[in-house]
Amino acid sequence: MVVLTTMRHRYSAARYVPKVEPDDDDVKKFYMETVTGLDIKTAGLVKALQEEIPSVADLAYMTSEDLDAIKTSLAISTKNSVGTPSQSFKLSFRTLKRLKALAKAITFLSRTRRDITSEVLVWQTLEKFEVEYDALVKNAAAPEPEVPKYSKNKGWLVYRQDMLRFLCRVYGAQYAPLAYLIIPDEQRDDTLPADADYPKFLTGRLYSSKHPRIVEELLARAPRNTADAEQDAEALYNHIAESLRGTPAESLLEEFHKSKDGVGLWQRIAETQCTSSAYEAACKKHLNYLMTGTWGGSQDGQLDGFVNKHRRQYELYDQARQQCGAQSFNGQTRVGWLLEGIKSKDPNIVVRVQAIRDDETGKRVDFESAAVYLSTCEYEGKGENRKKRKPSSEPAAELSSVKGGGGGGKEGLGSDSYQEKLDFSGGKGPKTGVALRWYPKPEFNALTKEERKEVIQWRATTGVSAKAQRQAKKQKKKDKGGKISAAKASKAISDIASIAANMPEGDHRSKIESILAESGADVSSMTIDHSPPAGEDVEQPSMDQPGNEVVAEVGGSEVGNASGDKVGTFDEVRQEVEESVAVAAALGTQKIVKFKSKGGGKSGEKSEED
Repeated sequence: MVVLTTMRHRYSAARYVPKVEPDDDDVKKFYMETVTGLDIKTAGLVKALQEEIPSVADLAYMTSEDLDAIKTSLAISTKNSVGTPSQSFKLSFRTLKRLKALAKAITFLSRTRRDITSEVLVWQTLEKFEVEYDALVKNAAAPEPEVPKYSKNKGWLVYRQDMLRFLCRVYGAQYAPLAYLIIPDEQRDDTLPADADYPKFLTGRLYSSKHPRIVEELLARAPRNTADAEQDAEALYNHIAESLRGTPAESLLEEFHKSKDGVGLWQRIAETQCTSSAYEAACKKHLNYLMTGTWGGSQDGQLDGFVNKHRRQYELYDQARQQCGAQSFNGQTRVGWLLEGIKSKDPNIVVRVQAIRDDETGKRVDFESAAVYLSTCEYEGKGENRKKRKPSSEPAAELSSVKGGGGGGKEGLGSDSYQEKLDFSGGKGPKTGVALRWYPKPEFNALTKEERKEVIQWRATTGVSAKAQRQAKKQKKKDKGGKISAAKASKAISDIASIAANMPEGDHRSKIESILAESGADVSSMTIDHSPPAGEDVEQPSMDQPGNEVVAEVGGSEVGNASGDKVGTFDEVRQEVEESVAVAAALGTQKIVKFKSKGGGKSGEKSEED
C-alpha cells in the first residue's frame, strides 16, 4: 500500500494550461485574418465563437468531434424569454479546418509545457505543424514492434539497450515515446515554460533548435507527473514484464506487480543488474576486440562484415562508456584500429589501406568514410557466403606400424596403441580418408578392405549409436552382471560359424576354425541351419542393427563363400579373421563365444532370460 500511495503522489499534477501572451485585440485579429488567420467573416461570429470558447487555451484537448458540435450549436437559432429568435451563424469549412489545426497545436503546447506566443497564431505555422502532428498520431496508432526478450546469452547491458530502442518506437498517452519516462535527466528539459532552455521556437515551427522535431520536443518536455504519465508508466511495466516473463529474471516483477510502476521497475534493474562495474567490464570486452580483432582474407568472412562488426563493437563500447565514464576515442584512433586489424595481403586491399593512411585529413580521421572505401574494394574471394574451413591436422595412424592387441601378438585394429593414435575429430579415417559414419550394407560392401577396417574400428569405439548404447545398458541390467541370453549367444556363434561353413573344405577353412577355437568355441560341433523357418522370409544382417556389425564386416570381406567369390591366400585370410575377432572382442563377441564354450546353452535353445 505504501508503494501505491507513492505512485498516486508522484502522478498528481494537473495538465499544464498554456498562457496566452497576445492580447484580446491580437487574438480577434487572428480570428478574422483571411490569409494568416482563421478567416471568420463577421465580428458577430467571432463574438459567438468566443462565447463557446472564451480563451484560445481552452482549445487544448478538444477533439474534432467537439468542434463539430460547436459548429452545430452556432447554426441553431433559439428564442429568448420574450420569443425573439437569436441569430444563427454558419462556420465555414475553411474556418472549421483551421480551428481544428489550432486545437491540435494548443494541445501540443500543453503537453510540452509551452505558452502561446504570437508566432503560434499564424496559419502557415499551424499548417506545417498539422502535417507533422498527424504523421505522429498515425505512427502511434501503428502496430507495436515485438518486445525484445531478456536472455542470459545477451546479458543485462544489451537487454537494456534493446529495450531503450524499443521504447523509443512505442508511444504513450501523450503521443510521446515511452522512453521519455526513463531517459537520463541530462537528455530532458523539465524547466518551466518561462525558464526553458529555448523559449523561442524556430521560425514557422513549433519546436526549438535543440529538439528539431515535434516528437523530440515531446520526448524532452512531456511531463512525468500527470495522470497521462501514470497511464504510460503502467504501459511501461507491461512491456518490461512481457520481456522478462518466462526468463530467469522474472522474479524481478514481484515487487512491482501491484503498483504497475514501470519507472520503479526500470530503476531497480539499473540498480541491481546494470551497475558501473558491469559497464566497465563491457567496455573492456568491446575495447579488446577493437584493438585485437583481425581479418586475414575471405577465409575469415567478408571484409564488409569485419568493418560492420568493428562499427557495432564501438557503438556498444560507447553506450557502456556513457554509463561508467570510460574514455572516448576520436575517428583517427578508430580508423587506426581498423587498419591494424586488416592482415590480408591481397594487392587491392593493400593499396586501399595505404591510400587511407595517406589521406590524413579525410579518410584517416573519418571512420565512416574509411569504412565505405574499404567495403567497396574488390578482392579475391569477395562474395563467397561461407568461411573456408581451416585444414585440421590429423596424425597419421598406419596399421602396419601398430602392435596388435589381438591374439598371437599380431598387429591389429583392436590394440590399445592403435586406438591412442586414432583421431576421428575430422570425421574421416586417418589412413584411407573414408567417411566415418553408418553405411547401408550395399555401400559398406563397396568399400575397400582397409576402409571397412577403419569404419569397423570407429563403430567399435566412438561410433556406437545412442540406440545401441541404450540397448546395451538395458541388457546389462537384465543380465545382472553382463551375462547374455543363451538364444542370443547361439545366434551370434551361428553367424560367426557360418563364415567357416560357407568356405570350401581345405586348409583355409581349418585355419579359420582353429582361430575361432582359440577363443573357446567348438566350431566343429556346430550345426548351421541355412534354411529359414516355414512361412518366414530370410532376415539379412543390417549394419544399422546393433550386434550385426562384426558379421557384416566379416561377411563383406574377401573370404570365399558359396557364391563363388575369389578366395584369398591363407595369410590374407588369417590376418583378416584375426582382426575381425579382435573387433568382435571390443564389441563383446568374445564373451558370447566363451559363454558358449562353458555350456551356457546350445544353438537354437532359448534361455529363461529370453
